[in-house]
Amino acid sequence: MNSLAMQLSRRAVLSRCAPKPLCSPFFYGSRGLSGSGSPLDAVQGSSAKPKPAKKAEIEHARLPGRHANDGRGGMGKFLFILGGAAAGTAYAIENGHTKYQNGVWEAYADLVDNVAMPAVRMFDPETAHNIAVMTTAWGLGPRDWFGNPPALNVDFCGLKFANPLGMSAGFDKHGEAVDGLLATGFGHVEVGSVTPLPQEGNPKPRMFRLHEDGGVVNRYGFNSQGIAKVEARLKARRTAAGAVGVVGVNVGKNKDSASAEEDYCAGIRALGPHADYLVVNVSCPNQAGVAALQDKGSLASIVDAALAARNELPAPRPPLLVKIGPDLDAAGRAAVARTCLAKGVDGLVV
Repeated sequence: MNSLAMQLSRRAVLSRCAPKPLCSPFFYGSRGLSGSGSPLDAVQGSSAKPKPAKKAEIEHARLPGRHANDGRGGMGKFLFILGGAAAGTAYAIENGHTKYQNGVWEAYADLVDNVAMPAVRMFDPETAHNIAVMTTAWGLGPRDWFGNPPALNVDFCGLKFANPLGMSAGFDKHGEAVDGLLATGFGHVEVGSVTPLPQEGNPKPRMFRLHEDGGVVNRYGFNSQGIAKVEARLKARRTAAGAVGVVGVNVGKNKDSASAEEDYCAGIRALGPHADYLVVNVSCPNQAGVAALQDKGSLASIVDAALAARNELPAPRPPLLVKIGPDLDAAGRAAVARTCLAKGVDGLVV
């Protein structure tokens, strides 16, 4: 690449500005990109600034009753409803009672839209997110039965993506549902952000539904189980038979860390051998001090350290990308791009 424009064009494959397909039946609705599902619980991948949460909605989310069922039988109630509905749907399909030509898929879609979605909305948004990760990890999410035609294949940095649409970091933060997400049809899955040591993130409640806008306000703040647990999951997956698909790992820094460079390098050294690509996240607006790492001096130092750590990994070494925030102005984006281009970063996630 000998021009800034050509370098920036590479970001499209992993860009969070690209439209994402179905995240989970509990977030987007079962029919995905066909238009009949609605993004009621999650908006991932938009570079636009979310509208501020309405005061009444935030205050309502803080009421004790809103979270009274967290961890006290609510999960069992949800699984009971979902299991009963699944059994009923299976019976209807088996006995020919479905009115749809494609009985299995349409019945599943109706199950999700009419049973699972209303059931999951009984919970606060963060619990709903956790349910979505759990059920996807169990293989209960949607399935891509049709595969990807060659026209959708994308080659990027030596990696072959089945299609250009991927699950961004932030959904499966701890690497628990990678295979379930790939089975849904995503061309890649990005785990994280993962911090060296476990940390809780921001105080709860930290996610709020915006019903009128069909989205949420997310203020998690780099909640992470830490490198050790994520490394164990990814290592086990890599050594298991039949593991396929492109899996990236997004690394972050601990809130109270004295050295951002050392935190990023720790993540790269531990998780790099189990990742198809690595992302250095210097953009999280929900953890104090992270977004400031995008300034020229800090970014150059972090990129130098990250590249050195990546280059120490055994071959084949994963590509290294830098994730920047959506709030930079044009001059800020250009400055970041020039720094990354000069240092030899493989691409940007935006």
